[in-house]
Amino acid sequence: MATEYIPLDPLFLEGITMQTPLSKERSVGDMYGFILHKELYKGFYGKELNQDYGDVRMAKYIFGFIKKLFKKIHFDRCITCYNTEAFMNVASAMRFLVVIETQKVKSYLFASPIMRETRGGSVLLDALNRKETKRILKELGHVCYEEIYLGGGSGRVLFENKHDAEKFKKAVLELYRQETVNARVSVEIVERGNDESFTAWVSRGVMMTQQSKLGRVEGVPVLAGRWIRPCTSCGSEPAEKALSEHGEHWLCLACSRKREKVNELYKKIKPTERGSKVLKSSSELAPKYTDNFIFSTLAKYNEAVNCQVFLPQDFDDIGQFSRPSNYMGFIYADGNRMGETIKIIGRLFPKEEDAKRAYKAFSEIVDQATREAAVEAVLKVVDFEEWKTADGMYRSIPAEFIMAGGDDLMLAVPSHSAMDVAVLFIEGFQEKTKKLQEDYVKNGKLPKSFGEEGLTTSAGVVIAHTHYPISDLMTLAGELMKIAKKKSAELLPNKDVKRERLTSWRCQRPAASLLRIVELKNIRSNVAAV
Repeated sequence: MATEYIPLDPLFLEGITMQTPLSKERSVGDMYGFILHKELYKGFYGKELNQDYGDVRMAKYIFGFIKKLFKKIHFDRCITCYNTEAFMNVASAMRFLVVIETQKVKSYLFASPIMRETRGGSVLLDALNRKETKRILKELGHVCYEEIYLGGGSGRVLFENKHDAEKFKKAVLELYRQETVNARVSVEIVERGNDESFTAWVSRGVMMTQQSKLGRVEGVPVLAGRWIRPCTSCGSEPAEKALSEHGEHWLCLACSRKREKVNELYKKIKPTERGSKVLKSSSELAPKYTDNFIFSTLAKYNEAVNCQVFLPQDFDDIGQFSRPSNYMGFIYADGNRMGETIKIIGRLFPKEEDAKRAYKAFSEIVDQATREAAVEAVLKVVDFEEWKTADGMYRSIPAEFIMAGGDDLMLAVPSHSAMDVAVLFIEGFQEKTKKLQEDYVKNGKLPKSFGEEGLTTSAGVVIAHTHYPISDLMTLAGELMKIAKKKSAELLPNKDVKRERLTSWRCQRPAASLLRIVELKNIRSNVAAV
């Protein structure tokens, strides 16, 4: 059988993907000589190929066919092929993995004790990771890449050559520097070793990002002397911008960026006695932040009951709903044995394509389960105000989703609701990871389940006054969460159980991974830890 060629000219691809009309002088048939193997087309679609290559509509139709074969991998060179297998073999040439991990997230979020900056920092990091990094990929041009996953503060992208990977890395680092000023992101390029499995390759890349984090030298504070005005919000960076919101403030560039981003969450309404900070609808948030965004999820759940959401503007707003008043509960949750699950995926799916699909499914399932379980737990447990106006129903929800992505959750709620929210979240996370795996298998997105009874998570809960430093609450809750993880491991029915079965054990008592309330002495504000 004679080999035929499919020349994929960059200008041709650009003309089709941008959906710009091709002029008569630059028609597909005359300028690009688009030749397609007829039998391959017929085998794929079950019908004959129209020979009118000069028609732009047909060109777009053909391009759609090629994208299906390539599974959305982009090419800017000619490929020789005469069957589907030859197309797929090109994907195996991806030898450079780019691993993205956002570092020092908590330091960035809690640089300021003010809720608006904390929320703004969380929104900004989520948008950069889920939306803007994907935009960079599309703007690289017609390079050969495959996106495995972007979300939850991390990313995995495959490239065919190192030059393109370096270009992408540079663009991501510059994006974070310009948009956040001082947030840290580690971007590592890892070349695949000979006969190295996909999961081992990814694990090695993640380890390199951790080594980069440990080896990073801390910068020297720039504030010195009497002539530099410090930021009134974080106190550690020089002020550059005056802001008159809630009094006069002088903010550094990083804090002012956070404040700007948080204001983009709200729709414009007339001020009311309850304020004017109403969350935008999910249809408005999704294009800017994607559907996989915690506030998109929150808006969607409330739209299901025809309600719009007022968000708290500081932690005192949460304390007003608490019993006793002026207290809140800080919840810090993290998935159990996620590293072990990744290793299990490597053993369960030895084939390259199956491993990729399983890794992508794992990342998406954990991320979705975290967001949905958190929102559902809050809406079931936390008391909120509802009122009706001429514009519809409104809700004021006293909860702050500080971070909800990947397997991490940080959440502030009224103090009396904290334990119940934590327990419901743990139960919901396990149920959702089980159900989502079943759905992914049913829809062909996952070859088979990697944890038949769902995945588990542990949580630490701290109850304190709303004026207690939020960064200290995070530290305390983190320490308790680690103890909870240890307790969770001790509850396994058989400590000598094989690693492959760890994720299959169903937690019968999710509250058992939370410690009982104990009083911490020598800590201000009579903090209690759960």
